[in-house]
Amino acid sequence: MEYLVYLVFKLLGIHSDNFTALCYPVVDLFREIVPEVEWHCGAHNRRRALPGRKGRYVYTEYLYVPNYLPDPRQERRYGWTNTPPVVMSQRIYDPWQPPMMMRTMVERALVLGDNGAGRMGLDYWPVLGQRRGLEDTLINRWPESSSAQRRPCVAWLALPGRDGALFTIKTEALREGLQEAEARVFVEEALLTKKITGQLAEKCQQLLDRRTDYCRIVHSSAGYGLSAPLRVTHGEGWQKRSEDLYRAAAEIARKIGK
Repeated sequence: MEYLVYLVFKLLGIHSDNFTALCYPVVDLFREIVPEVEWHCGAHNRRRALPGRKGRYVYTEYLYVPNYLPDPRQERRYGWTNTPPVVMSQRIYDPWQPPMMMRTMVERALVLGDNGAGRMGLDYWPVLGQRRGLEDTLINRWPESSSAQRRPCVAWLALPGRDGALFTIKTEALREGLQEAEARVFVEEALLTKKITGQLAEKCQQLLDRRTDYCRIVHSSAGYGLSAPLRVTHGEGWQKRSEDLYRAAAEIARKIGK
């Protein structure tokens, strides 16, 4: 029972826009009633900690994602260092979500300065809805109301199979991208903490900057499906980039004894 109550508290707060007039007073009220409650902020614009406003949101996602990533020769961002976490929720819905967008989603979020990607569903599959007799997704099935823009941009990563959920190209692409993002974080942490120096550090930084350039090309296609910049990336040797990243992470691991 305690576990169920804890889950209810966890899921109690999901706030959108109009923070000062509506959201902050509501959060403050419930913080007095249930101090242990944790709130989720899902807004259009990026929400950062404000003076006197710390601790209101333990997880933030935002939808107005810039269509550019910073040039690593001018600025490098390390999204995995954010506390509390902020995630990129890129508004590209299922029919327009090519595998390369899924594969690079987490790494593009890190380069943008966020902890990762959010607002995705595993199994919000289409169901027969009562609204106008049309099919809708499981999260948006209500006959007289709609979750509207609160619905996940990617409603399902798996498909229903006879014996259970089936992995899809999107699932595999996201999984491979997560693994590479973890490898990138490992290399970046070694660079930032000076665990590696000299030629090895220089080589690893150049490798990461090339990956960032690749992510910038993919990211510029956001919202346009298979547009020209995204097609260009397929001929840019992304398999070799993956191999180089894993080899660099392995070399660092041998160097520092991990």
